[in-house]
Amino acid sequence: MTDHVPLTKRCIYCGQDKPESEFSFEHIWPDSLGGDHLPAFWQTDEVCARCNNVCGLFVDGAFIRSFAGMAERVADADRYQSLTNPRASPLAYTGRITAVPAPAGCVAEMWVGACGANMIHIRPRHDETWSGYVSGDPKAKKAAAGRVYIALTSKEMFWVNVALKSFLAHFKRSERFLINGAVQAAPGQRPIIATLDRNETAPEELVVIDAVLAAGRSGEVLKNELIVRTNPADRFLPKLGIALGYQLFGAPYLDTQYAQTLRRALWERDDAVRETLPVVGVGYFSSESRGLFGDILKWPAGWVLLIKRQKEKLMLSVVTPSGRGMQGLICNDPSLVAGLSPDHDEGTVWITVPPLSQAVGPIGLPDYLAHKLGNATSPHLTALEGQLIDPATLPACQ
Repeated sequence: MTDHVPLTKRCIYCGQDKPESEFSFEHIWPDSLGGDHLPAFWQTDEVCARCNNVCGLFVDGAFIRSFAGMAERVADADRYQSLTNPRASPLAYTGRITAVPAPAGCVAEMWVGACGANMIHIRPRHDETWSGYVSGDPKAKKAAAGRVYIALTSKEMFWVNVALKSFLAHFKRSERFLINGAVQAAPGQRPIIATLDRNETAPEELVVIDAVLAAGRSGEVLKNELIVRTNPADRFLPKLGIALGYQLFGAPYLDTQYAQTLRRALWERDDAVRETLPVVGVGYFSSESRGLFGDILKWPAGWVLLIKRQKEKLMLSVVTPSGRGMQGLICNDPSLVAGLSPDHDEGTVWITVPPLSQAVGPIGLPDYLAHKLGNATSPHLTALEGQLIDPATLPACQ
């Protein structure tokens, strides 16, 4: 009788051989950016659980939870709002409140919702590891999620509903308070949003709340502090490149020199060292980012993902909801790139729209451009467009 030997396979991110039981399902394109709605090509089970967790926190998370990532969620999101059933919409993060001191050991952060609804999040100060992350440590337990206060700025019920739904959707773990109103609870239940009681609220928190309310009444703009990383996607793009290279070329890709360079960039935590690596691409804040594609590839509130062969190179391009372009080299091994089908010379596009929880693709780049330019019609893109509204038809803020 022989001992059972566990089956092993190699993790595409760390390159280590591990038992199959240590592998997990990975969204190559992050779930929170619409990855769950993309087809199987954008998913893999060739990543170990440790790499999956670490990348979720420190690679995907460094982009998603950066100021830039949060700002992208807001772009054009109201173009998919429902006039008959108001939806939660993304909140705009405006930084740490510095006009007045936050309570000892805490950070006070400002968010803006529908029709300018003010939201003040007072939470414990986390260590510097999370300084570039909006709301700090994403692993913070509910007890450390702090308290958040909302002041409605519109009496129009449509916008009241949007603001409160957005407030609840975003701040799921914090204690929640409504400053100027009350939310009715079902009989025998506590309200999902408590009413602010000034007698039971810490004086140092009232100082922050009152400063925000006073600024709103006077029309003053508070000068908040923003911590902005120079390139929040500098590990995110190499991660995408490794996974997509493996999807297209299989195991031989992982042994190429450039795949090994991407792996070094993925795991290098020192920004200065990572900048010395010969990674080819255009980052989020690069000077070329705004003019890389113009608006021709942009989709309202959508992330446009394009894979295209350019001579002997295979490139990934990402167009954000605001129209910025990011680009990364996937593979420059001529023997591998030459083996791809001719379709890759034209390019393949996927579009995922988080506010709709929908995605479209793969679509040939010529077909996508023809639809955008009005020269031809794609039924799938037409279906997405059919859910767009004119923001001018939404109720006025009152």
